[in-house]
Amino acid sequence: MLPREAYTSQVVFDWERRRFFDDGWTCVGVSSAVGAHGDQRAEAVGNGGSS
Repeated sequence: MLPREAYTSQVVFDWERRRFFDDGWTCVGVSSAVGAHGDQRAEAVGNGGSS
């Protein structure tokens, strides 16, 4: 188990946001949420907009 600060620290949260959400794409759904093969769906995550 991680220490309490790993779940409550603003510093840790900011680091996770930069490393996991602000620098690329993240899978946030399943293939049944889009129409056809090759289609895409944008979702806003963290500070990023949909792109």
